[in-house]
Amino acid sequence: MTKILAFANQSGGSVKTTSIVAIAVKAAAEGRRVLVIDLDPQRDACHIFGYSDPDKLCSACGQQIQTDERNRAINDCTEGNGRHQPHVTMFDVICSDGFDLEEAIVPALSGRAEAIPGIDLALASIELSAADVNLATKIGADQRLDAAITAIAEPYDLILIDCPPSLGKVMVAILYASTHVVACVKPGMKEIRALTELERTIRTVNQALHRGEERLVLGAVLLGDVPSEHQGKAYKEAADLVRVEYGDLAMPPVARSVRVPEAYAYQMPINLYDPTAQVSQDYTKVFKALEQIGVV
Repeated sequence: MTKILAFANQSGGSVKTTSIVAIAVKAAAEGRRVLVIDLDPQRDACHIFGYSDPDKLCSACGQQIQTDERNRAINDCTEGNGRHQPHVTMFDVICSDGFDLEEAIVPALSGRAEAIPGIDLALASIELSAADVNLATKIGADQRLDAAITAIAEPYDLILIDCPPSLGKVMVAILYASTHVVACVKPGMKEIRALTELERTIRTVNQALHRGEERLVLGAVLLGDVPSEHQGKAYKEAADLVRVEYGDLAMPPVARSVRVPEAYAYQMPINLYDPTAQVSQDYTKVFKALEQIGVV
């Protein structure tokens, strides 16, 4: 059965995209077939996987559509009748009728060029920032994503969803479609307090949408961007609190590293950009811990 993991935290700014991409790479290297669904309007997973502006990607020729100040195409498509066809995105899939999730899927790339074996990507759109308003008028909005995923899930071992930073219609649809939540937090008391809100949301989804059945569970707590101990006692206390409160669900901490923004700039997952970096080794430990508790 395909496991569907929502990487989320209601506090925002929670290293979830770096984590989801690194874990996808590690899973693929271990022989899993992985689909990453980017549902964050910031589109950072798309950027890291080689697609700087998925809203201007042509589905016919695979090139970026160059536009003028009035958003009119200034370069011709090299396929078909010469007119560009904007690629289907996850906004189309969840907010419009007649689009299949398969149409939004492209190969994940490293450095905007080389396909990463075993990883596919479902493209996000900047229009997702308005998706909550759009879904408010849709019948069965909570189930639309679940139906779309069910139709394409069979070939994949793992489906990893990069969530928006706030609770809304899109987030509820993600949680309804998922089997596990991986809570991603930075080592601060404010961020860790937000875990309580996330757990409450999981309970609400199970009670209201799954009729009391615990189909959705908190699968893991991933503490990222952790500074060295000499940078402050509060960080260590926060990390210790996570380990005490969540036990086996608390993943090995992921160190803060300047290599992460470097990798982002080069549009590469951190564990492909610098496999020997401490942060890359940390994500290997996280993946192994996720395996041990049966989340991946």
